[in-house]
Amino acid sequence: MEFRDYLNVLTRSWPVIIVLALVGALGGLGFAELRPATYESTARAIVSTPPAENVGDLGGALTFGQQAVSGYADLATTALVLQPVIDSLKLDTTVAQLARDVDVVPVTDQAALSVSVQASTPAGSARVANAIVAQLASAVSDLTGADADATGVELLAVDPAVAPAAPAGPPAWLLAVGGLLIGLVIALGIGLARELFDTRVRTPQDLARVTDTAVLGTTIRDAAAHRRPLVVRDAAGSRRAEDYRTVRSNLGFAGLDESKPSIVVTSALAGEGKSTAAANLALTVADLGRRVLLVDGDLRRPGLAKLLGIDGTTGLADVLVGGATFEQAVQRSVADAIDVLPAGTLPSNPNELAQSAAMDEFLDLVAAEYDLVIIDTPPLLAVSDAAVLSQRVGGTVVVAAANRVKRAQLDSALAVLDRADARVLGTVLTMVSNRDAEQSAVRYAQGPQGPGSESSAGASTATVRISRPADQQRSAW
Repeated sequence: MEFRDYLNVLTRSWPVIIVLALVGALGGLGFAELRPATYESTARAIVSTPPAENVGDLGGALTFGQQAVSGYADLATTALVLQPVIDSLKLDTTVAQLARDVDVVPVTDQAALSVSVQASTPAGSARVANAIVAQLASAVSDLTGADADATGVELLAVDPAVAPAAPAGPPAWLLAVGGLLIGLVIALGIGLARELFDTRVRTPQDLARVTDTAVLGTTIRDAAAHRRPLVVRDAAGSRRAEDYRTVRSNLGFAGLDESKPSIVVTSALAGEGKSTAAANLALTVADLGRRVLLVDGDLRRPGLAKLLGIDGTTGLADVLVGGATFEQAVQRSVADAIDVLPAGTLPSNPNELAQSAAMDEFLDLVAAEYDLVIIDTPPLLAVSDAAVLSQRVGGTVVVAAANRVKRAQLDSALAVLDRADARVLGTVLTMVSNRDAEQSAVRYAQGPQGPGSESSAGASTATVRISRPADQQRSAW
């Protein structure tokens, strides 16, 4: 993943990050409030040896004290020491339980040890720590009593324990900060996992991971799209309508063969907005005064007639089987300035019709009469109709719906076109969220840009890539 991908994780996951960070912080504060108060006191003692008469005796005494202190530390948590402490202080505990609350640390280079005790009260922790040191000193004296005159070894308390002013452990604010950090780490982990395992296409950058094919444009997601699908006609000033004009402009630079002014519009899956894209693209080209024919080439589940509000009884299928002439089936829309050929009577052999000589004759006929013919076709991964038709037209436009189609599915669809030796003019990413559109920094208002070109100073670099033949310098539109 690139640095930009990590930034995308942050921007896409910020609600989760904020929620989990707050939950972590509140959890830390809650733990601080609910944890039982524990106080810790520490008493220190040293191993005392008799005065040395010479340097050799001094060295031996120091060595003995350093060796003895480790053994005394182990002795401090045994029943020999703790049971008398329990009895003298009348503690309601056992030797094993008390031993868990006692921490004895030997400091061998100083022949000293520290005894730390945790208890529920400040005074209790100090009282138990001092009692353990006193009882340990007594136990040492008893154990070494046989050699006391020879060695004179004693354990002396040098720093008695005092009652602590505050409970042991981290303060509440530190626990809150720790909880917040844990929440952030968990949230970032969730965001990274979603980025790594969720392979849905969201942005033009995701398209670039699948194919080098030009991105002709993107269209934003519109909650009113189902009520107002033809935005070029019904909401000409909207951002989504401008998105389709951008696709039109970039398609003009894609180098469509003038001898075959026909394109197939398809997608990997159903429901990606290909029919809506085909209709709006036809309307944008017609706005320039071009003669445009919109054909419903989906002879299985046609949708253009309903989308445009026209009669779809007679159409392409009837023309191909000889049941009607093109002039009888085509519907001319003066208001939209386009001609529409619906699917017509659904045949039992749509794939065979797509490969028939009648289809070739039809394409030759309309190529001579129109500046552009746009054919809406079935999804590539459902049936092979679109792949068959893509071999007979000047180019293919693949529509991909953001947050719906996965990269592997789009790659498979493009592979179908590649095996069919189809010419893919580019892709159109539909239903892009406003947030993803802004993050992608796609600036279509600047106009189409060729490979390697850069935006003007101070502007963001456009992500749209246009494949333009060397001999074609201007848009076909």
